[in-house]
Amino acid sequence: FCKPCGLGLICNGGNQAPLQALGYSAGAPSYEGGDPTFIVECSSNVRCPAGLPLAGCPAGNYGVACVNCAENHFDDNGLCMSCSESNFVVWPLIVAILFGLMGLVI
Repeated sequence: FCKPCGLGLICNGGNQAPLQALGYSAGAPSYEGGDPTFIVECSSNVRCPAGLPLAGCPAGNYGVACVNCAENHFDDNGLCMSCSESNFVVWPLIVAILFGLMGLVI
């Protein structure tokens, strides 16, 4: 039997599982074909893009509304980026601090 597609979901019909709509996060159902365990509006469309499977988040993000970052990731305007793939380089900062400290000693 058919049931209406709820707010925050994209339903393609047939036996296909619904997908998350833009700006929404939905929990995986307790059983195949069941309703999502939750549907919440996200604070960011970047964290909750359209078309993800239920309980899906962009890579590096996880949790309700995809607000948490995985280990060794940092939040960059809603998306969790890998620290190892970051363009931020620490060693020039360390060298600058050392030269600054040497200047205080001399």
